[in-house]
Amino acid sequence: MHDPNDIEALGHAARGGNRDALEKLCHHLRVSFVLLAKRRIGNQETAEDLAHDALAIITERIADLGADTIIVPWCHAVLRNVIGNYYMSQRRSERLLPWARGLIERWHGSISPEEENARKEIRRVFPELPERCQQLIRWKMAGLTADEMQERLRLPNKNALYMRLHRCRNELKRLLLEEDAE
Repeated sequence: MHDPNDIEALGHAARGGNRDALEKLCHHLRVSFVLLAKRRIGNQETAEDLAHDALAIITERIADLGADTIIVPWCHAVLRNVIGNYYMSQRRSERLLPWARGLIERWHGSISPEEENARKEIRRVFPELPERCQQLIRWKMAGLTADEMQERLRLPNKNALYMRLHRCRNELKRLLLEEDAE
């Protein structure tokens, strides 16, 4: 393992705009980040994705840090936040899937007058949804699995797909609420 003072020095150089120092810092941190993430998540592939996400954030934001920020603890805090976001996303997707299944069943099964009105409202606001959301909903209604949608979108993992589905669901809800308010 490298001397933490050397890594801290790399961090300070990277913060100053030295691209070589930033590359070396990311190289040193990557191994420990993957190990830490794997210990928390239990899956090598997901751990690598989370480590990559944390390093991308570090790369993007290191130049904005104040001079008094200690780099190594800050980097580990970034990883901790990425892992926390992953867990929150997992819980969100567990709540999203039943809602999406219910929506599809209502669109394909026998429905009550209230459900028919809800369908009409959704159809009315559907064109206002962003194209990516329209596409995801069409695929879901066509019966595509999460794996198939992930592959078509070339996403690194299902977590990214579930986050997109969640955003689309929120956008649909927002549009429906706007319609109700008018």
